[in-house]
Amino acid sequence: MERVRDWASRGLAGRNPINDYTLPYVALTRGSKVDAWLEGHFGDTRIEDLWKPFFCVSSNLTTGEIMVHRSGRLTEALRASVAIPGLLPPVCTDEGILVDGGMMNNLPADVMANMERGTVLAIDVGSDLAFHGLPKLSWRGRLMRRWLRIPSEMPALTPLLLRAATVSGHAQTLMALDHATVVLKPPLAGIDLRDWSSFEAAAELGYRHTREAIARGALDMWLNETSEASKSP
Repeated sequence: MERVRDWASRGLAGRNPINDYTLPYVALTRGSKVDAWLEGHFGDTRIEDLWKPFFCVSSNLTTGEIMVHRSGRLTEALRASVAIPGLLPPVCTDEGILVDGGMMNNLPADVMANMERGTVLAIDVGSDLAFHGLPKLSWRGRLMRRWLRIPSEMPALTPLLLRAATVSGHAQTLMALDHATVVLKPPLAGIDLRDWSSFEAAAELGYRHTREAIARGALDMWLNETSEASKSP
């Protein structure tokens, strides 16, 4: 776990993987920084060769269906699963045009439950409040907004696209409750959507929230079911 946390911290904290802006013909960014980061870490690794079962989801705009990635190149699957429309270019495959899975299902507890691999613990990081305490604008930003007649409280395009792709609605939360043994909602309202340097703070909030859930017994059923499942032959 410490290795994963260190890897994520070094790869994300203090860096912005979505600031390689370009003419917005298909997206605001080229996506080349995200591509390079994924290729550098995962290369030609295939999902079916991972040491533990893994899946991620993307939204197939061609078919209008969720795509569940359980095989194939890990890099391509991850890239498709984070391709927020308008912000990152989509991934073009033989199956269709793929974008961020959150556009159709941002909390796929139902997908995991349908795999029948055991109990499901869902972590909802998209239903908390957003756009409270917006970052302070520079004098250039304030001048630009005044010139364009944009209210100071109006979020910028990038955080709007990020929020649109990651927000979990009430219906999704209810669906997750139907399929997961436990749904945790860490209090992340104070973390800005683009504040990559807040990785450690977000991780600490998630850790404390989970410890509190364990202390009040909210995870007892999940822990017991997981323990029993691990003893099964």
